[in-house]
Amino acid sequence: MNLSGNAVIEIINFYKLDPKKDIIVIYDDMDLPFGDIRIREKGSSGGHNGIKSIISHIGEEFIRIKCGIGAKEKDAIEHVLGEFNQTEQKNLDEILENIDNCIIEMLNVQNLDRIMQKYNKKKEKLK
Repeated sequence: MNLSGNAVIEIINFYKLDPKKDIIVIYDDMDLPFGDIRIREKGSSGGHNGIKSIISHIGEEFIRIKCGIGAKEKDAIEHVLGEFNQTEQKNLDEILENIDNCIIEMLNVQNLDRIMQKYNKKKEKLK
């Protein structure tokens, strides 16, 4: 059971935030290739239990960044919580820098559509 929504609603209530514009949720997505990111303003949980929990507390309208971890080669829990393979580890710094740049742009630029166009692109296959 994932209770991420409990923490998110506590933060929203304590700081009196508007989930539609003041919250960015970053999470893993097995349906995206490793290193790809997708930004969304709203939507369903897509089967992700943490997002399902958050939606149950604040609704579907909040900004999210889905970070691709690739298709599972083993048990889903083991895949999500496991170690990165050698190729993934080699590319991790560049991927994290891309996510970091995306977040900085989201905080400084008010045009989310433009940011989504820039970052919601398929990346080339990892080497």
